[in-house]
Amino acid sequence: MGGSERFQAMRIQPSISVRAIIRFRGNAEGAPYYSAADRVVYRGRTYGITAVIDVDGDGTWLELLLTEGAPS
Repeated sequence: MGGSERFQAMRIQPSISVRAIIRFRGNAEGAPYYSAADRVVYRGRTYGITAVIDVDGDGTWLELLLTEGAPS
């Protein structure tokens, strides 16, 4: 989706934003299983979850907004 850079500890720290669509996975109450406290590892890269969105509202798909690199 996009990227940015920021200065941290006298060096440039990149930050990349990514969007992922996955099948809905819910807990016993039907709420999404994932939250902003979780992380996603894909192909050796670690992403922090910034938002979890129920795409169609009926519990079929989740849209995860992810950030790689330093949190902004």
